[in-house]
Order: sequence, then structure tokens, then C-alpha cells
Amino acid sequence: MTLNRNASKSSEMRTQRSLLLFENGIKSESTKKQYNTALIRFMEFCKIESYDVLANIEAKEFQIKVEDYLMAIKTRYHYSSLNAMFSAIFR
Repeated sequence: MTLNRNASKSSEMRTQRSLLLFENGIKSESTKKQYNTALIRFMEFCKIESYDVLANIEAKEFQIKVEDYLMAIKTRYHYSSLNAMFSAIFR
């Protein structure tokens, strides 16, 4: 049952307006895939369960989450990788 619920949740998340707008602004499929992966990792770190919730976080709270995320991952990735990851978050 968990698998069905996760599949259903994934399908539901793919239709959220905030994600559709985000993806619609990206022409390259490889960039879209890279950005989606980066966004999902950020959301998992922050324990955010939907794109719409992410899109509606207040600016100050969002800044704190981004700063916490950067401090947690900055030693694991090269600068250019971090740049790509944060490009997705700030898109």
C-alpha cells in the first residue's frame, strides 16, 4: 500500500501549478531534469512535502532554509555543482 500511496502522491505533485510553471520556463530537458533533482533534494532536506508549499514559504523563512541547506552541503559539492543546485532553487 505504501508504494501505491507514494505513486499517487508523486502523480499528484507532478500536476501542482507551481511545478508546472517552474518546468514551463525551462526549455532543455536535461536542465529540467537537473533542476527537478536539485529541487527535490532541497525539499527533502527541509521536509517540505509539496511544490505549492515551497512556493508559498515567506521570504525570511525561505532564506533561513536556503542558508541551512547551504551550510549542510557546501563541503560535499564543488562550487559549480552548488551553483547549479541553487539555480534550481531560486528559479
